[in-house]
Amino acid sequence: MNIKYYNSIYNFLFNFIIASFIFFWGVKFFDFDTRLIILILLIPIIFSLLKNITQKKFVFNLIKNNKNFIYFFSFFLIHLTLMSLINNIEIQFYNLKSIIFFTLVGIIYIFNRDRIINNLNKIIFIFLAIFIFVFFISFFMQSDDLVGFCSQQYVIYISQKTGLNFYPGNNLLFQENSHLAMVLIGSLFYILHKGFQNFYYLLFFIISFVVSIFYLSTTYLAGLILSGFVLSFYFFYKKSLNYKKLIMVIIGIVSIAFFLMFTDKNCAKKITDIRFKSLHKKDFFKEPKFEPPAARKFFLDLNTNLYIEAEIIDGGKTGYYPKNLTSTTYERSIKINIETIKNNLLGWGYSNNNIATTIYQNDNSDISRISQLRFLNMQDALGNLFKLINEFGILIIFLFYKFLFYFFNKEKTQDHKIFFICIFLVQLFRGAGYVNGGFCFAIIEIIFYQKFLKK
Repeated sequence: MNIKYYNSIYNFLFNFIIASFIFFWGVKFFDFDTRLIILILLIPIIFSLLKNITQKKFVFNLIKNNKNFIYFFSFFLIHLTLMSLINNIEIQFYNLKSIIFFTLVGIIYIFNRDRIINNLNKIIFIFLAIFIFVFFISFFMQSDDLVGFCSQQYVIYISQKTGLNFYPGNNLLFQENSHLAMVLIGSLFYILHKGFQNFYYLLFFIISFVVSIFYLSTTYLAGLILSGFVLSFYFFYKKSLNYKKLIMVIIGIVSIAFFLMFTDKNCAKKITDIRFKSLHKKDFFKEPKFEPPAARKFFLDLNTNLYIEAEIIDGGKTGYYPKNLTSTTYERSIKINIETIKNNLLGWGYSNNNIATTIYQNDNSDISRISQLRFLNMQDALGNLFKLINEFGILIIFLFYKFLFYFFNKEKTQDHKIFFICIFLVQLFRGAGYVNGGFCFAIIEIIFYQKFLKK
């Protein structure tokens, strides 16, 4: 066997490990955290460093050439220590474990950045090929009863007309459809852009997009709309090859997403039920007080044909009642953000969103009556934007400054930037922490893009 053969094997394993880390972070085998597999890629980095360690001033040059990265990763520990002292909270083991894992993953990306960018098409192909394969396999498996998912009305109608199990099992790779959406949107827009350069990519996009319709979620539809608008502006700003045709296709995708979302109550309610106008009120979660029974009002719920007691007016103000768990979780996250900006301008420290949430819930007895919410999304806040604000306060302005530079850089349109822009945007509003779903890769790519260009 020659060197070329070994290189091919290594390249495939490398691409598969990166694909697994970005896309299949929720998959577990016998309680083993598959995300840890990526740490294997530290081995060639260590060997590479040891190979050159005898060089003159090796350590000095290594630190000098990577000082910005060292400052970045050190910032998390320094900031956590300071915030712990200021807020009189103890640093827990999970804080240190989280920082160490993020740092190690960051080192892997930094040392392999060019390889990941150059092989991103293959990495995404691995994900989409597995995704499509599992889609067809799932038709032959027993599906659980699905309630409240997007497109439910269409799926039930088609299933009744055809007598087939039209909706495939959706829990083979992802715990929730929203987890799939977090990584799928960037992949679709990536291959769509490449599809205007290569017909096979376009065909692959069409197949993947059609399959994705079977896994609709509010995150997916809202993410398509948000990413579609932002990328349309991006392509218009760059005026790259075929940008007009590309924008027209994206407008069509956004239109479909709009239609599916706002004609399906199950999809739209997770956004429309959020009471943005009242979130500034201190007693937002105030428990409703009821009028005498004779004066209570009722309305007809068209979904169940039952008369439901309406929210009761108390002194001209409406008390709070949860409309759905997702909207309520977002409302809690936004309220905690408001409290963080008011009282902890620099945040609570890395991986301390759970402390910010616990303190808020303990200080607001009204929210404790919503028992389902008590321990839900304590660490991830349901979206990385809310988590970032709680943990770093106004310091996240630096991240968005870097994102604007990344977005408006004069360099011509690049495929990998499309992927990372979507990953970043979607997971701001529906994420599962900094490491999952490739968000950490997007952060490092955005913050150090200028340095990567110089390199």
